Amino acid sequence: MTRRNLHVAILLVTLFLAGAVLVPAGPACFAAEEVAPAAAAAPVDRKEIEAGVNCPCEDNCGKLLANCVCGFSDNMRKELDSMIAAGMTKTEILEALVKRYGIRVLASPGTSNWLDRLSWIAPFLALALGGWWVVRVARRFVSPARGKESAAPESPEPSPNGAAVSSAYERRLDEELSRFER
Repeated sequence: MTRRNLHVAILLVTLFLAGAVLVPAGPACFAAEEVAPAAAAAPVDRKEIEAGVNCPCEDNCGKLLANCVCGFSDNMRKELDSMIAAGMTKTEILEALVKRYGIRVLASPGTSNWLDRLSWIAPFLALALGGWWVVRVARRFVSPARGKESAAPESPEPSPNGAAVSSAYERRLDEELSRFER
């Protein structure tokens, strides 16, 4: 694979990943609840909400609410039950939790603005950039340097005894032998 083909392949993979992340986050996915009113009337599952929410306790345990066993998580589960009993939708519950505890309560970034979308695509871009850098550095170590003279000797000339020896080596040998003869 030539260098140009490799660069084109990396570019195509990066564009594919960017399209896979950004296209589904377009305006059509935001109107999903309005298009399907039957889905909005579906009952809200507390376990589904717990799986998408971090525990905002003072200990900063960093666990999902579904996996957390601290005392704060029990109170938050009761709060979720009261919101579900009040007839709130999943989106309304998540918005209320973000309003109360901040954006850190969400386990994954949303897709509402460019920064959220960037947080989804940045790992893939970093991986592609890191792969490109590793390939580039590896090629520098493996391939000979461009523009530098090679260390190979000049074309060999036959020596008096019939072996092929380069004239540069022959001159150096003669110089060193002459130093010993003095």
